[in-house]
Amino acid sequence: MDKSIIWLIDENVNELNTYCRDLKKLMSDSVQIEAIVPFPLKEDYISTVLENRNTATIIIDQKLKDTGIADYLGIELARFLRSVNHKLPIYILTNFPNDEEFVGSKWSVEDIINKADFTDDEMKLTLKARILRRINVYTDVLKERELKFTNLLRKSLKEELTSDELQEFSELEFHRTSTTFASEIPQLRELEKIVEKHKELMEKFKQTPDSEEVDGE
Repeated sequence: MDKSIIWLIDENVNELNTYCRDLKKLMSDSVQIEAIVPFPLKEDYISTVLENRNTATIIIDQKLKDTGIADYLGIELARFLRSVNHKLPIYILTNFPNDEEFVGSKWSVEDIINKADFTDDEMKLTLKARILRRINVYTDVLKERELKFTNLLRKSLKEELTSDELQEFSELEFHRTSTTFASEIPQLRELEKIVEKHKELMEKFKQTPDSEEVDGE
């Protein structure tokens, strides 16, 4: 069985390597730690992170803007990822857990992790237990969803589903395809711009006087 993946995202390569080593020492062997520097766009995480079936937790450094690669903060990325997958455990890593920038935003993540906790043996064990417990809950939810979807799919091939079963089947199917849909959002936005531009040109064309349309006759 593949290991559950904890993704660690940090703009500072040295700190990224340090916390990656700390997490590998802290977590059990059943969990895999993957470290990545920020992507230019929030949507870039969909194919790499969210569509990976083994993704079980994401830990994001708050100061992602410092190197200029990203134009968003950790909490802004967390909100976006949570909008695509609202069950996935997400954490923010920071030196200032009580900073004003987190006011009203803590609902977007499971916890705001103080970097100082990695130097405290007791806090590290508490952090480990909390993360692993939430990973277990999350993976159980995924297994339950997949089992329900499979059972309803099999039943639909043999007999007609009830209205409640159809609704549940649709919701389960949405959860399975939501990351794919989200990955297409940038292309859809570009398409919308093209459509709007086309509409503007058509309106200008309609407003062109007949004399101009037949100019030269």
